[in-house]
Amino acid sequence: MWKRVKEYLSFLKCVRPAHIYASVFAAISVGTIGTQSGLISLPFIKGPPPHYQGPDPSPSFEFRAFTSTALKARFTRLGYSLAAVRRGNFDVPRLFVTQLPKDLTKITSTTERKELFLLGVLPLVLRVNERLGRDRSRLLQVERRLESTKKLDKDDAAWLAELFELYSVEPGDMHSLTLRVDQVPVSLALAQAAIESGWGTSRFATLGNALFGQWTENPDVRGLSPAKRGENKFHRVRAFSKLIRSVWKYAHNLNTHPAYKEFRLRRGETRRADKSPSGDLLALTLTRYSERGTAYTEELRTIIRANRLSELDGTKLVAAKPAGKAPLS
Repeated sequence: MWKRVKEYLSFLKCVRPAHIYASVFAAISVGTIGTQSGLISLPFIKGPPPHYQGPDPSPSFEFRAFTSTALKARFTRLGYSLAAVRRGNFDVPRLFVTQLPKDLTKITSTTERKELFLLGVLPLVLRVNERLGRDRSRLLQVERRLESTKKLDKDDAAWLAELFELYSVEPGDMHSLTLRVDQVPVSLALAQAAIESGWGTSRFATLGNALFGQWTENPDVRGLSPAKRGENKFHRVRAFSKLIRSVWKYAHNLNTHPAYKEFRLRRGETRRADKSPSGDLLALTLTRYSERGTAYTEELRTIIRANRLSELDGTKLVAAKPAGKAPLS
């Protein structure tokens, strides 16, 4: 009990006014409609974060489902299912869950529990990839402009400078930057989220919105201590204010950390061959993601194949309405 209390106290240290505002709004919503629908629509707090943490899910509907039943009901009303997405004639709705329901473990059907988890996480992965794809397209345009004219306008020059800093690349090294600014195969992201979060049921996922088990030793970063952490080890699993932040940090980690250089090189080779990166094949490059090494990558590939996740690699979000355009951060 006291351990849980300490975790919540640690969370409170990181609460900002925006979080308090959202909580008050949520409390009001529960009092009016939450008890009937089990869903809460969360307001967006304007203003950029201190550091870029990935795209906000606007234009969209960001919400929290308190129960698995409420989440499933919302998806069902829209006809959103894995079968519909796999048929290829159904774009994924812009529904972004901020936190997974804590009662996923109560779903007795393993198939149903897995599908609900995948349906919840898929839009988040696609949203992050959407931003990465947009940045990559602009980067390639800037690169071509530099090659032809050697000049950039003020906006492109400032944007490029920010990108070099964000991806920890030496200014001017366009080759390294183009290797890093790229999407993560949907199948790979979903498989890793499934393993690292126990299909959304782990303590790290339910308390810290942590889908990918990323470690931190920074005392200023919110995190949860593993139950079986060894002696003289001080790492914690990084926690996030909402799920999409976890997905962004995961993608940024693969795109920047030295341990995943082979992942980026293989992905780049696939791009140069004018092919789409395969999550199944790129999983082989992630032996350093887990202490389990090759056993981990083989489990990744098993999950991708057993759950037909490669069929989701070509999926996309439903087009955003022009009238709803808003800043991404």
